[in-house]
Amino acid sequence: NGIKPQGFAIQLIGEKGIVLVTINNLNSTGQIMLNGIEWSARSSSDDVIIDEGATVTVQQISGVKVIVSQ
Repeated sequence: NGIKPQGFAIQLIGEKGIVLVTINNLNSTGQIMLNGIEWSARSSSDDVIIDEGATVTVQQISGVKVIVSQ
């Protein structure tokens, strides 16, 4: 059903992932690969764009999206 269990999601905080689709909050785009799973992602700051291929760190979980920083 696409919804990740909360306990599993909390374990992802601090994990590193690779950006698959450029993360741009203003355009509502972003996807990362994290532990073999694709996640929708947003930057922890609206004015930061993170390019495809970059390594990011999970800061928090918001619903089924991960909030990341570079």
